[in-house]
Amino acid sequence: MNTISKLLILGFPGFIFGFAVIYFGWCLLARQIIRIEIKVLLYYMALAFPFCLILEVGFGNLHYLLFGKYLWEYQIFPVHDKLTSLLNFAIWPLYGLHFYLYDILEKNWKLAPVLKNVLYIIKLAVSGPLLEFILNAVCQLAFNRYYFYYFPDDLLHYTSIQVVPYYFIASYGFALLIKYLGKFSGKTYLPFIAYITGLVFLFSG
Repeated sequence: MNTISKLLILGFPGFIFGFAVIYFGWCLLARQIIRIEIKVLLYYMALAFPFCLILEVGFGNLHYLLFGKYLWEYQIFPVHDKLTSLLNFAIWPLYGLHFYLYDILEKNWKLAPVLKNVLYIIKLAVSGPLLEFILNAVCQLAFNRYYFYYFPDDLLHYTSIQVVPYYFIASYGFALLIKYLGKFSGKTYLPFIAYITGLVFLFSG
């Protein structure tokens, strides 16, 4: 079985499982079934893939330059000096789903400004490591191995407090990108171009 076949066999079920966990998790939190606009969702997911992928590799190398050691390494289909994985063609778009669902609910929630700000900080800095922890826990149960391994042991090597600043910067940047390109959200060519860009970068490593 070649690499592409293995990626498809693992990637698509992983994508479906991750989609279900994130979507129904937000539905439970909102206490309602969240209606999805497919074009807008594809816009979020397709942009998230190359944006998060390129920043992931960039932040990994930046951490090495600043501290003389890497913060994490991937253990399943690693590429780009083990800073990411070929399977992330299916994983990083899910972060776009997470962002999209939050943005829908944030518009509808009637909350005090302080609480809205707290939730926004959680969205930017905390949700990423939480999703990482869940992903690694599932990989441990299913395959008895880490998807990515964090060298610090503060959170069982599943994720690390040290990654929070990187998620904050990346998530804030992604929010600005979504806002800046919002006028193109209905254009079918934009998700296609964005996703192809991510694939080219991913397989170049």
